[in-house]
Amino acid sequence: MLTMCKTKQGLANSDKSRIISCHSRCLSLFMLRLLAGLRRFATLWWSGLSPRAIAVLSAVVLLASLVALAQQKPGTLPGPSPQAPAVANLFPPGGQRGTTVEVEVQGRELADALGLLATVPVQATIVPDKKEPANRALVRLQIPKEVPLGVHLFRLTTRRGMSNPVPFCVDELPEIRAATDHRTPAQAQKIPVPCVVSGRLEAESSHYYQLALQAGQRICFEVVGRRMGSPIDPVLVLHDANGRQLAYCDDAPGLGRDARIIYTAKESGEYILQLRDVRYQGGGNYVYRLRVGDFPCVTSAYPFVIRRGSQAKVSFAGPLTDGVLPASPDVPKQLSSIAVLVTPQRPGSPPGWPVPVGFSDMDELLEQEPNDTPEKAARLPFPTAVHGRLEKAGDRDYYRFAAKKGQRIEIEAQSWEYGSPAVVYLVLQDTQGKQLANSNPMQDPPRIEYTASADTELVLLVEHLHYAGGPEETYRIVIKPAEPTFRVEVLQDRVDIPAGGVGVCFVRVSRSGYAGPVQVKAVSPQQVQGETILTGEQNVGLLLLSAPANSQPNAWSLELLAQGKTESAEITVPVTMSEPLSTLFGNTPFPPRHLLTSLAVSITDPPPFLLHVKYGAEKLPRGQTGLEAIVQVDRQAGFEDEVQIFAVAPPPAPNQPVILAAPASAKIPRGQKEAKITLKLPNNLPTGPLPLAIVGQAKHAGRSYQIYARGTPPHVVAGK
Repeated sequence: MLTMCKTKQGLANSDKSRIISCHSRCLSLFMLRLLAGLRRFATLWWSGLSPRAIAVLSAVVLLASLVALAQQKPGTLPGPSPQAPAVANLFPPGGQRGTTVEVEVQGRELADALGLLATVPVQATIVPDKKEPANRALVRLQIPKEVPLGVHLFRLTTRRGMSNPVPFCVDELPEIRAATDHRTPAQAQKIPVPCVVSGRLEAESSHYYQLALQAGQRICFEVVGRRMGSPIDPVLVLHDANGRQLAYCDDAPGLGRDARIIYTAKESGEYILQLRDVRYQGGGNYVYRLRVGDFPCVTSAYPFVIRRGSQAKVSFAGPLTDGVLPASPDVPKQLSSIAVLVTPQRPGSPPGWPVPVGFSDMDELLEQEPNDTPEKAARLPFPTAVHGRLEKAGDRDYYRFAAKKGQRIEIEAQSWEYGSPAVVYLVLQDTQGKQLANSNPMQDPPRIEYTASADTELVLLVEHLHYAGGPEETYRIVIKPAEPTFRVEVLQDRVDIPAGGVGVCFVRVSRSGYAGPVQVKAVSPQQVQGETILTGEQNVGLLLLSAPANSQPNAWSLELLAQGKTESAEITVPVTMSEPLSTLFGNTPFPPRHLLTSLAVSITDPPPFLLHVKYGAEKLPRGQTGLEAIVQVDRQAGFEDEVQIFAVAPPPAPNQPVILAAPASAKIPRGQKEAKITLKLPNNLPTGPLPLAIVGQAKHAGRSYQIYARGTPPHVVAGK
């Protein structure tokens, strides 16, 4: 739900402009959610269909794919391999660790499954449905006792590829499945305390649960829905036995759009809990996990981030943290691990839901009170990171640090990335209280860039944009020199590579003052090889991944690293999949940090054909708009069918041209070995390897295949 910002009366002009920006930001968030809802409509409609309808529509989609790809807008990536499995939904969406859970899976191409690739160690036995083995399966999932609690990703793997990632929750609470006839208070399903209920919400309905409480007994109800990728926007309403409303929650602070109620019973007796979607929507993917018990209720770890290699402990922030013990996160050695989950534990009670802890190479400090006036500003080293809390409404935290003349300073606030609901506003002042710079309320994350005009001390004011406060309103501030850097993302969540062939991974670079080349390289698994270099002019690139012809079908986590170099330092960062993960989790701008590097790669059986492309030039002068390529097909025995070939390229980076000026396609006729494809390019391409791929599609033995061509694209060069 959209919550308008609260303002104070008698505001100064700077505060008035801040409130205008705040209201504009709320409107932007509303439009973002509207667009996100439209984007998800097709997926949700699909997931609500019966398996037979899915099978019929799958055939129609496969038949239409050739035409769709030929006519698609340049810069639109093709979909996943059509022969790979696809999971539409599963139920239940979670299980208790130390037990075996039977999970029902719906989708397509599920037959002949090899196993399950997960972000945590589990064991799975996959039993195809006897009537519809391609569209339904039962997964018997053994969850070891030591598996971390939280949201993880599972993928079904077959000899033909792997599925889309599917969120799955692991909990400590005893598992209960929702009944099918508990849509009125009179039909409320009786549940024990503690427990976690897995449910699927139908449209225009509510689910009711009944439980017995003793006078003075504290109880927590927490829905995990949006936080595991479900489209549900849950509402919780607690009633007594007479139907009187006792508590209500729509969006709990720090839980995205999930709901939470903390209640202490005033009388012994029966209580009724109602759970529904705020818009009364429902369907196959409207699943939820309802946690019930007296457990810690937290929103974030405190601090959010610890120094890599340290033995630091973290506490927790949130509405119910009494008696919670500090936790010692396991800090992995791999650079690709940028966050882990930590679970709040209170002796004698069930565990709370885990929250992320990140890693850095900086000293991570904690706020020292009192620091609520400029005179009491806490002195900080430079550079540094400091964690603080806005304890009460209108709270202000001040920090002081030294700066040198000409030094470019970068200040950034983090909160939502780690679960805190704080909306941070930053103001940089001199020691006399004069405002030098402030963060833009429309920008996430909040940041300030400032160049010191003299050797001086600067004062940083940190406050809540809406003047709110509370135990969960925590933040992290990073103060450091503004140095060149970059981050790299992949535009797909997985790559399928046929044995002896190649898979395609498109990457995008976001630069912050860095104008040099960026190398992207696959470092694991060792069965997969590939690297590429993006020049200083390029922000999108093509990474071709290959596997030997004698490789056996299998699937692994894929670790990619990106490297660059400045005059003073080398930069190495893990490659993330922020955009696909954001889509998976309801288009949230801050998807789960512990899953950001959960890329995956599979090697599949050799397909009935492989492709090789030879471009008309190794070097392509910038300004030349025509390029020809010869695509050759290597046919396996028994395959003589026609192959449709297309040119594909990633969407352009901001302020850069599209890679293809027009769609390009051709046909390799039945029984023939090659065809020519003509590409039309813009005249202002950045110099560097052309991020372009050739893909072929064909049908054989009742299956559709999508195969990328092996071959190095030309290098765009300046001049003739």
